[in-house]
Amino acid sequence: SVLSGQRDLETLSFVARQLSVGLNEVPARVEKQIQESRQLRKTLQVKNRMLAGLLAKELYAQVQGHEGRRIVKQLFEDEEMEFLKLLAQALVSLGNCVVLLGSGGLQASLLFAQGENLPGDLRQILPACCQLIEGKGGGTRTLVQAGGKNTSQLQQALDLAEQRIMDKSAPGSS
Repeated sequence: SVLSGQRDLETLSFVARQLSVGLNEVPARVEKQIQESRQLRKTLQVKNRMLAGLLAKELYAQVQGHEGRRIVKQLFEDEEMEFLKLLAQALVSLGNCVVLLGSGGLQASLLFAQGENLPGDLRQILPACCQLIEGKGGGTRTLVQAGGKNTSQLQQALDLAEQRIMDKSAPGSS
């Protein structure tokens, strides 16, 4: 028990040094750090939503419509899946479009979305794309996501998805 108390004191002393406070000030300082972290997270979420909305408008405007819909395809170097979802939601809200997003980083990420009113099932397009990125995924008819190991094949996976959607006879574009 003495050994356990000694370890606790060492841990508390380490935390106090990291926070540049005395031992008795650690609990209050940790609570303050937690509150600041929560506030920063909320602020970041609001800014990410705003950024996604602005980027969605820009990407949507850059793409020509084809047969009453637009296909927005974008590969990012290293974006969080949460941001890709925000961007996809913002794009779909702008009009009839299919959204094909990818992101590299530590792992390959894919996110495909389309409006409820568009035909086709994105789940039918995903497996071939998952093979390219050596991953797996799933979702609904209008929103699918996947993660994999092979980031070098992300562009090919996006191109394949686009080709399958453009090809009327392919699954997912009925």
